[in-house]
Amino acid sequence: MKFGFIPALLGLLLWGCGEPEPPSAKLVQEDPLTSANIDTLGTTNLAQGDTLIDDHNFTIVENTWRFRESGEVFAWEFYAERLRPVKLIVLRALDKGERFELLGESETVIPKQIGINHFVLREPIPVEPRDYFGFIQPEEQAIPFKKVRNWQALGTLKPFQRPFMPREPFASYGWRYSVRVLYRQSAAN
Repeated sequence: MKFGFIPALLGLLLWGCGEPEPPSAKLVQEDPLTSANIDTLGTTNLAQGDTLIDDHNFTIVENTWRFRESGEVFAWEFYAERLRPVKLIVLRALDKGERFELLGESETVIPKQIGINHFVLREPIPVEPRDYFGFIQPEEQAIPFKKVRNWQALGTLKPFQRPFMPREPFASYGWRYSVRVLYRQSAAN
């Protein structure tokens, strides 16, 4: 009897080791992180920000990093020091940099936690080379920055205008914010 138990157990184990069921194609297509051509734009270490200011309705446009190729922004992440609203914006410079055109924006989000927060956009935002990203903090700042020599972030307290915003109210700051956008080559490319 003891020898009959081992073949039965072995047979049961082999019967349960069939091919795993493939994941649903729909789930693979809906998961933006399965794309092979994902790139990021922004700081590599989101936890490096060390400074916050209490100004309200502060808009930042990242002027040091710009998109390198055509694609679409599908997600963004940032480090939050406060649980205050934040909105991602994607812009294009027009008229030799005299004004910005709003290409798209995320919904306003409240960080889920102090620390790193990741948000997937409801609709991807198309981008071209040299487009900008930025964000609006309608209340006091949630996202910290670090002072970096020769950095060029553009900031203004003037309310953001849609679909065009003049460059004139922005000042240049040596502030690198703890923000990163995720983008990929668009399906049309």
